[in-house]
Amino acid sequence: DRPESRFFLASYLYALQAYEGLAVSQGITHIAKNTDELTRFRKLAKQAPLPPSHLELTDKGLFLEHSLILNPRAILDDWLTVELLEGQEWTKDKEVILAAGYGLKHILKDDHIALRYSRGQLSWAKAHTDIENPISYGGYVIPVKNELLIGATHDRLTEQNPFELRKEDDLKNYAGAENICKVSLSKSETPSRASVRVTTADTLPLINLIDHDRWLFTGLGSRGFVFAPLLAEALVSKICGDPLPVSKQLWMRFSEREKPNRKTHPS
Repeated sequence: DRPESRFFLASYLYALQAYEGLAVSQGITHIAKNTDELTRFRKLAKQAPLPPSHLELTDKGLFLEHSLILNPRAILDDWLTVELLEGQEWTKDKEVILAAGYGLKHILKDDHIALRYSRGQLSWAKAHTDIENPISYGGYVIPVKNELLIGATHDRLTEQNPFELRKEDDLKNYAGAENICKVSLSKSETPSRASVRVTTADTLPLINLIDHDRWLFTGLGSRGFVFAPLLAEALVSKICGDPLPVSKQLWMRFSEREKPNRKTHPS
């Protein structure tokens, strides 16, 4: 029971409300990969960290009845974005929030902050075994229409283009899904996708005022859709002088642990 743990739980519950009515499906089974992990799941279930019906222990692992599968594009299409063109000056007397990931490598050219980047590739497959509900196991398998979405690899950046698709990563995803979920797969014609996660050294999100009207909001890693709603509410509350929806201690953990003029890690 730490401030960070309470934040993880609160952001999850807050996100469920934020995305109400926007989910593709609901209910996820988190499979235990071995007996040690199942023992850990049993201890977690006894602690009852979430309200009743949110976390159920099964013979396979944990069932999260209210967890959601989202279509990011459908959500982002509802939001207004403003593209800042290269060379364009910041709007004066207005707050600007740099809510970005990999693009910060190019936006923060003077290396304001220490960030770490890792590459991930997700794959599509044809299933020869019925899977009705989404499964997570460190990776994940999500039924989408007549195919399965499988992800995702986690690798340090190299000199290669991080968005270039790699056959070996597809094979790694297939092997993980077949081994843990006991499914039979074949390659789909739907192309894979690769992207870059951004994290901080301690893996917590980062909110930082980098000058009098520019905020940095990043480091959400692979949990952005869980963390973003509550953290965005906290950031806007801070700017507007409203009460914070998180504790002052937690806000300090997000906003005060990093200082300017640190170098950006390559990976």
